[in-house]
Amino acid sequence: MRTLGTLVFFLFLLATCWLLANRASRRNKLLNGPLALAILIAVEAVMLNVLSLWHGVSAFSLAFGNLMVIAAVLYVLCRRSDAREVMREYGALVKRQADFWSGRSNPLALLVAPLLAILLFTAFVYPPNNWDSMTYHMARVLYWMQNGSISYFPTTIDRQNLMNPGAEYVILLLQSLSGTDSLANFVQFVSYLLLVSATPSFLRLLGIQRRLANWGVILTASLPMGVLQATSTQNDLVAACLGLALAAAALRLWHTNSRISASRTDITVVALLGAVGYLVKATAVIAAAPFLLIAGVCFCRVVLPRRQWWRGQVLSILLGLCVVAVVAGPDLYRKKVYIGSFTAARHEVFPLLGFWRDKLLHSVEGINFHVIPATGFYRSVVVPLVDSLNGGTFPMPQDPLSLHEDLAGNPLHMLFAAGALLLFFCRYTRIPRAGRWAVWCVCGSWIILHASIRYQPWISRLQTPVFMLFPCFLAALATNARIRSKNRIGTFLVFIFAMPCLAYGFVAATRNQSRYVKLTDAWRLDRDSAYYANRRPLKSQHDQVLATIKGLQVHKVGLAIGGDEYDYPLSWRIYRSGMEVRHTISESELAWADVVYASVEKPTGARNWTERGGILINPRFLK
Repeated sequence: MRTLGTLVFFLFLLATCWLLANRASRRNKLLNGPLALAILIAVEAVMLNVLSLWHGVSAFSLAFGNLMVIAAVLYVLCRRSDAREVMREYGALVKRQADFWSGRSNPLALLVAPLLAILLFTAFVYPPNNWDSMTYHMARVLYWMQNGSISYFPTTIDRQNLMNPGAEYVILLLQSLSGTDSLANFVQFVSYLLLVSATPSFLRLLGIQRRLANWGVILTASLPMGVLQATSTQNDLVAACLGLALAAAALRLWHTNSRISASRTDITVVALLGAVGYLVKATAVIAAAPFLLIAGVCFCRVVLPRRQWWRGQVLSILLGLCVVAVVAGPDLYRKKVYIGSFTAARHEVFPLLGFWRDKLLHSVEGINFHVIPATGFYRSVVVPLVDSLNGGTFPMPQDPLSLHEDLAGNPLHMLFAAGALLLFFCRYTRIPRAGRWAVWCVCGSWIILHASIRYQPWISRLQTPVFMLFPCFLAALATNARIRSKNRIGTFLVFIFAMPCLAYGFVAATRNQSRYVKLTDAWRLDRDSAYYANRRPLKSQHDQVLATIKGLQVHKVGLAIGGDEYDYPLSWRIYRSGMEVRHTISESELAWADVVYASVEKPTGARNWTERGGILINPRFLK
């Protein structure tokens, strides 16, 4: 019941943020779903940063704080309109989603609904168990709960502090209120749901006719990497959702005669989405970067020649900067203090200047992760290109048909993009101008992403926010308003591409290597064992450690583990048993601990401690 109550509370909070989003944007209400998610993350970020000043993060403080937010929003809305009208708006949100997924507003959504049901089942039944979730995504949520603060804490896994934490702020809310991680996968699942339902509305803004834009539902919902991540606690789908919202917000500034009366709201929304996008994952901002660049050019082109508008726009920009400082400033400050770099000095990131050849080659290499057969493309295209530019040796990519949420490719979507680009150049003059710009923007996003991030085996996961913009390539089949044509051939071509994509999406949903779907798991699954789906031999080792700790009846457990090790399964099970757990990386943590589990070399100060069942016992505790 507590889990169900938490879920209802979360959905009501998201709906309240959605009402705010509707006030900020009068466009299609389904398109405001991603903006609502951004508002929710921003609210949680501000609240958690304030509570952390007094180590006050707890289930009670989060519930009370979010109830105050809901009450404040309802108070403001009710003052501007009748209370019954506000209640009708809540009902309209539910009805709009029901109309969408029942096929009333988009018949193609009915084809995706069974896929959605499979993912919903998977998200609730199976616990988080992918590598990153076990090492840092979920582990830091546990330590935040225990410490009552989202401030940095001592850890041997630096990613628990340095990697952008926005998505985990929402997981922290759900896990604190429910007392379980049963809803942890729900953050990515909701992002997937909002992303799929918002895509057709976004495509309509690009001048793509409804009959083509509706196919965006299938292209978005069937992305293999998206399907696999929709039931995980990673953050690439949250980033993709925010990237789409940021691109849509940028479209509001794609005009030649500025909407001055609403430009302050537009700039504030862009600033909020940019701050939250950074807070979740920088790839969200990278995916929308070309859309933002065009928006900036259009805005400056209108405002700069008119001096009477300068003062108002400067104030709008200052307001936007204040929003960025409030939402993302604390995390930037912590990174700067802890490591001396706003980007956390990650080795996976290219420097802003230089390495131009490597950046260019990386764009080609990124395509190679999705080509079938990968070996043929690698030998016939990639290797000759690298040799001609003296770029060294590129490692062979993983199998694009792998159904692993870190390594899966998107081969059918890449084939769709290649065919659409060919058609795009053949029909260039017949395509709506906004659609043409959008296609160029998606190509630019691909190049900027690979010019920002170095080679890594899981690059296909980081490409997800850009892939979720691939439905923009439907513009290649769109027709200018002045050209009256039903374009039945174009619809047939989309059908040919979309149906195999959807079929492969179903395969990905049921054959996930980390969460292989079985109906009997709904009542037979052992969640503690499911944490170890990717490292089964570790389960017995952790069982022995936990049994020893419980037998000793200790209260404080230290961990001396490696820098990329399974942390969450053991630490969460220890925490659930009523004990406190910390990483022991200094003498003070070592003196604090009653016992220490050392999976690597024994800590220097504990080499003379008594060892029992793989546990080092503090002599203080034995006394």
